[in-house]
Amino acid sequence: MSYDEAIGLEHGAANPRLIDAMIAARRKSTAKAYRLWFTGGVFGVHNFYLGKPVLGGLQVCTFLFLLGMLLIANELGPETPGGKLVAGGVFATLAVLGISLLVDGFLIPARVRAYGERLRVQFEAEADWRAA
Repeated sequence: MSYDEAIGLEHGAANPRLIDAMIAARRKSTAKAYRLWFTGGVFGVHNFYLGKPVLGGLQVCTFLFLLGMLLIANELGPETPGGKLVAGGVFATLAVLGISLLVDGFLIPARVRAYGERLRVQFEAEADWRAA
C-alpha cells in the first residue's frame, strides 16, 4: 500500500499537508507589513509586499503628484491666485493619500489572510493540473 493510499488520497491528488507547508513557507507577516506601512507607506511598499502592485503604484504616483504640486505651488507663490489653487490641490491630494494609508492600516490583517488564500488556490490548482 502506498503512502497516498494509506492516508486516503487518490492517485495524483494533492497532498493537503504539502500544500499547507508550501503556504507556510511563502506566508507574509502581518508585523512586517505594518513595519513597511509605517516606514514606507507613502511609497506603497506594504502593498507591493502583500501582492497588491496596483494599489502600491497608485500610492507612489499620488505621492509623486503631491511633490510636483508642491514644487508648482512654490514657484507660483502662495499669494497668487494660481498658487492658492494649486495649494488647495496639494491639501486635497494629501487628504486622499492620508485616507488611503489610514484605510490600509486597518486592512493589513485581512490582506495578509487573503494573500495566504490566494496561495492556497494557486497551489491546489497546480496540483489538480498535474494530477490530470
